[in-house]
Amino acid sequence: MAEAMFAKAGRGYNREQVDAFLVELNAAFAEKEAALNDRIRELSAALAEAEEKLLESTAKNAELEETYSAKLAEKEKECEAMHASIGQRLMTADTRAEEIVANAQAQADSVLAGARRRAELESERIVAETRRSCAVIGQVAAELSTRMNAVSAEMRKTEAYMNAALEDARRKATGKKG
Repeated sequence: MAEAMFAKAGRGYNREQVDAFLVELNAAFAEKEAALNDRIRELSAALAEAEEKLLESTAKNAELEETYSAKLAEKEKECEAMHASIGQRLMTADTRAEEIVANAQAQADSVLAGARRRAELESERIVAETRRSCAVIGQVAAELSTRMNAVSAEMRKTEAYMNAALEDARRKATGKKG
């Protein structure tokens, strides 16, 4: 925001100009805050979506594990029924079932690890962006505070000057020298 210059009036600066400037400054700050709040809501929604995808992925992994467990149980029943006549075939089925379970577990682990990795990266990005937004808000607030302190100091100087001028005028009016 540009530095404000106020016309002098009465016992200080033009009150209407100062009030208008403060209203404008407050509106600019509120607009920036609203934009940052909107961005935080967007980032929160993105995080919620990432968490939802992670839950969906976990559920799919559970379904896969259940499916493969059911298939393994089915194979084991078949093998038990045929055990007397085909011992070698049982060994092959067991080996195949173990491979299926191992592959399913490896796939499930891979999918879950990928989903976690993506969720962690997205979370880190959101946290970093939120921190940057908070830093900007802090800078704006510090700048506003500095400007308000400068305006207050200037107002105090003006008041002291006006009080001294008033006292001088009173002394001159009453004929005293001082």
